[in-house]
Amino acid sequence: MFGYRNEQNESATLNSLVLKPFKPELAYKDSIFDELFRVLVKVCKHRLTAKQKRVLLYLYEVKYENYTFSRLALNLSKKLKMPLSTVKYVLRTLRECGLILAGNQHNKGCLARLSPIGEIVAQELYGGTRHEDSTRYR
Repeated sequence: MFGYRNEQNESATLNSLVLKPFKPELAYKDSIFDELFRVLVKVCKHRLTAKQKRVLLYLYEVKYENYTFSRLALNLSKKLKMPLSTVKYVLRTLRECGLILAGNQHNKGCLARLSPIGEIVAQELYGGTRHEDSTRYR
């Protein structure tokens, strides 16, 4: 048993000497985040459907924040002249992708809003649209 303890202590000392925490350089870290950001925006631009982009941009422009998921779906259905079931499906998809935060069956009554990532993606999508296209919702 003594031999085992000594081996264990030696390996712990050896590991602490050999294994040093990885600290990336700040410039390298920033370049990774910039690249991730560019990839995320590119994926959203190319993979979100037209209806998903339309809902996301409308939420970004109007800043709906005082509605639950169901009330938001009802209001969007009226404003965007889309079927309620379609709006609910689009909102569910955006919630699953992490672009909006809203209640679900486990935490009902939470107010729906864009997530921080959703705001960034919507801002990039909004910047890429022509001005007359962005005013069609009003």
